[in-house]
Amino acid sequence: MSTDLRAKSQEAIKSPRVIALAMTLCSVLSALSSFADDRFPPYDNTAEVEAAWKANPELYQFKTIADLPPNLKWEKGDDLPELGDPAAKKGGTFYTVTPNFPPTLRFLGPDGGNTFRSEHWDNIEMSLVNRHPNEDKWIPCIAKEWAVSEDRLTAFFRLDPDASYSDGVKVTVDDFFMLFYMSLSKHIKDPYANDYFAKEYKTITKYDDRTLSVTMRELSPDPVFKANMGPTPRHSFREFGEDFPARYQWRKMPTTGAYDIAPEDVKFGRSITLHRVKDWWARDKKYYRHRYNVDRIGFRVGGTMDTEFELLRQGKLDFFTTSAQLTPP
Repeated sequence: MSTDLRAKSQEAIKSPRVIALAMTLCSVLSALSSFADDRFPPYDNTAEVEAAWKANPELYQFKTIADLPPNLKWEKGDDLPELGDPAAKKGGTFYTVTPNFPPTLRFLGPDGGNTFRSEHWDNIEMSLVNRHPNEDKWIPCIAKEWAVSEDRLTAFFRLDPDASYSDGVKVTVDDFFMLFYMSLSKHIKDPYANDYFAKEYKTITKYDDRTLSVTMRELSPDPVFKANMGPTPRHSFREFGEDFPARYQWRKMPTTGAYDIAPEDVKFGRSITLHRVKDWWARDKKYYRHRYNVDRIGFRVGGTMDTEFELLRQGKLDFFTTSAQLTPP
């Protein structure tokens, strides 16, 4: 190779566009290898999880229905206006953009709080209760009833027996115990979650498979708000351990919400598409029917604002915002 040709080759390699392309390729290849999960042999943490629960009786408590305070005032929140419109049409795909491709589909651990998390977790997963957007009052969600102790340090919840994940498995109190176990574990490598759960919550109590309470360490204006959280499917995290960030990098846990992500709908570096859950458990519930009407929500990795606006103009996007360009990963 001549000196001039070698110099030009080296100059091309140093080009920002070439470097960016190489970094993207490495990221995609890494993601693909993680998504395959071939590196991780099967594992069952049942024994160690249950041993941890028993070893910390101040945090994890097991009681019976007879141990519930007799003077609890259970609320149902079933007297508020509906939110959905019976005239709303179902079907179709809603196309929009995401500013960058997510580094993981985990909601905990390194990069778990990335920009895309809200699109597949915060805005999708069901919590114990929800807030009515117009009345500013609690409405049922995974919990069908709730109550607060006289000292206002403990919130009690009765789970809806219909509540289930997209794989058909029912939600139980053990799934909330699993949330605590994982959030407090060093394996998640998430100091914020570790610190928050340790400082905010004193006890989680199981009365039966459908009844639980959460006790806070300090008083708060609204105990239900402080205790409100979503379940973590224990059956999906039986392989949770010290390799959690890598093992679960691209594993999408089954959802309690209206939309899920199938492996074939993750196009690394390009797009992610959510699909509406068939036979979703809450589809006929008062505050959730006639909502979540599109069949699919397609998120395309955005380019420049000019490119995205042109896609919108061509009808290839249904929604576009300039503020997305300013959002960090």
